Amino acid sequence: MMNHRRNPIPTFRLPRMLRASGALVAFVMSGFRVAVGVSASCSPLEPAERWEALFDHLRSTESFSAPFREERHQSFRRTPQNFSGVLRAHRERGVAFHYRQRRERLFLIRDNTLYDATGGTPEAVSMPGEARSLIVAVGRLVQWDQNWIEENFRLAGEFANAAWRLTLDPSTPELEDLLMEIVLEGARLEIKKIIIHQTPNRRIEFFIEDIELDPSWSERDLDTYFPPVP
Repeated sequence: MMNHRRNPIPTFRLPRMLRASGALVAFVMSGFRVAVGVSASCSPLEPAERWEALFDHLRSTESFSAPFREERHQSFRRTPQNFSGVLRAHRERGVAFHYRQRRERLFLIRDNTLYDATGGTPEAVSMPGEARSLIVAVGRLVQWDQNWIEENFRLAGEFANAAWRLTLDPSTPELEDLLMEIVLEGARLEIKKIIIHQTPNRRIEFFIEDIELDPSWSERDLDTYFPPVP
């Protein structure tokens, strides 16, 4: 059984700098007008011991670096837009999306705030509350804030040998208004793909490769990848 509802969320325009950046954040923030299908319930995660082992691993990861490829699918485009870069996360310094295709850009999610750090000094990006909530969700998901995830989503998943698929179904009105679901796919203890379904005709797919756990970053590296916020 699916409950359908339409919310008249206003659209808005981004600053030209962000629209041209080729970043995930530009796609996420380019406008919300959602017809959301919310599933009534999700099945318990089984086998419980395998999911707990995966979650323990994700929770215990302090930092990582991974090349990624991003595909943006929209109904009015025949083929998806493609971007690439490096995704980095640090438990204390936040999440950094370093786009290296077309125009090099660096975006940082820290303390529930999005910063444009391309010039070396992070500048907070002004955005409506709806977009901010979704950016916060991306940051907490990448850093696997399990308490927050379980408070805001219903989880359902399955294993097929070493491969697994986990569906996050929004369980709060705020997130239900922003997206349909988030799907994670992986193998063993690694996330290989993240799919963010914003609407039936709009989704973002991340393909993550060659994850390096707990890299040996120097203080200089950290300041480069995660510039200090003034």
